[in-house]
Amino acid sequence: VEVPPSSAINVAQKPKATIHLIKKGETLYQLSKRYNISVEELLSLNPNLVIDDISLNTPIQVSRD
Repeated sequence: VEVPPSSAINVAQKPKATIHLIKKGETLYQLSKRYNISVEELLSLNPNLVIDDISLNTPIQVSRD
């Protein structure tokens, strides 16, 4: 069975990282539990994040993939 070129997967291409938009009342601790990642890892993935000043709809990277 031949696979059309448009359906081929580029193995060298990296998957995109998972991004979460902050909703009202969410905390980094809650996100760490939801995405099975430590708060420290969340902070390292988001070096520009100011913990005391996270607004609604702030995009947070929650995976390295």
